[in-house]
Amino acid sequence: MRERIREYFPHTSSIEVMHSIQDKVAEQMFFCMPPKDVKYVAAVDCAYTDDLVVAGCVLMDAEDLEIVETSHSIEPFYMDYAPTLLSFREGFASAQAVVALEHKPDVLLVNGVGINHPRRAGLATHLGVCLEMPTIGITKRPLCGTVDKEVSTINKNGQEWNYSRLFDGKEHTGYIVWRKGRSNITIAPGHMIR
Repeated sequence: MRERIREYFPHTSSIEVMHSIQDKVAEQMFFCMPPKDVKYVAAVDCAYTDDLVVAGCVLMDAEDLEIVETSHSIEPFYMDYAPTLLSFREGFASAQAVVALEHKPDVLLVNGVGINHPRRAGLATHLGVCLEMPTIGITKRPLCGTVDKEVSTINKNGQEWNYSRLFDGKEHTGYIVWRKGRSNITIAPGHMIR
């Protein structure tokens, strides 16, 4: 698996190579209905110290959200942050943290965009294709696209949530979700989920 992860997340500074890999990811990405029996949900995120990226992954029981296990990966990072190229800064460490889990997640939540990316290959999509698992991207704001003016509301557990669809051109690429008095979050499909 480490070779596959290195193939999808090489340490390179070539924009052409990174764009080529993103195009490959976008071609391999597909949508399908979410798994029917979701037992484990995991979430992965990264932090930085000196010249290291630290990826942490938490696996939870989908029914009661109890933590089942955690894992992490510490890797050197080889590039500064560049919009649309976060996968090449955080992807290798994130993938390593996910595969270090004893149990395979049924769905992986990623702190990064999914298909709401100019090349349809955000970090969530990139990880999903590399690891061959359903992924959802969650961020504070959209990377690209426009927000539909229509606002819909749902009530869940006595809390009211509002949402609007996110579009890039005519393509529906995700949702902006918020509660009254709270910040927006952007949710987008990554891979193997719709």
